[in-house]
Amino acid sequence: MSRTKKFLGVVLIIATFSLIFILNIPSFLTNSTKVKTDITVELDFLKNNDSKIALLYFGYVGCQNICTPALQNITEIYNELDSKNLNFYFINLLTNITPEIIEPFVKAFHKDFNGIYLNKKELQAIEGNFRLNLVSLEEYSLNHSGFLYLLVKENNSYKIKNIYVTKPFDKEQILKDVENLI
Repeated sequence: MSRTKKFLGVVLIIATFSLIFILNIPSFLTNSTKVKTDITVELDFLKNNDSKIALLYFGYVGCQNICTPALQNITEIYNELDSKNLNFYFINLLTNITPEIIEPFVKAFHKDFNGIYLNKKELQAIEGNFRLNLVSLEEYSLNHSGFLYLLVKENNSYKIKNIYVTKPFDKEQILKDVENLI
């Protein structure tokens, strides 16, 4: 490989990590465990959802250091919530993982959790609204933001109301937020 290509590769890596840092500055500069927002999102898998509230977590099957502890934390929180008014969705970020693996993976954490597979085009369409900051490391590995999103149904569409940015997620804060919205 030529020196120019190596140099450009290093510059690209530095630029990518700089962008991730810049996009996540609000979570570094605040003591808050969440970021409030009011962004309307269109997600096909939510079109038939009757629940007033949806919790979304973006990760991937096989992510042991970030996703597994986060899903354990989310399970603890979910067990204390009124599941009649709430659904949880784990959206897999690796498009090279077969869709059949996702549902059993997430159901291992809680029987009511929903595993979602999105193809590359679908992920790209929502990446900006959710500030996913995806950086591919290897074929089956990905660096990603591990935020939890609280969406509320208003007038037959969903709005992102809160993005929980610190881990472990603040159980008391999330329980309070959901209770206030229900």
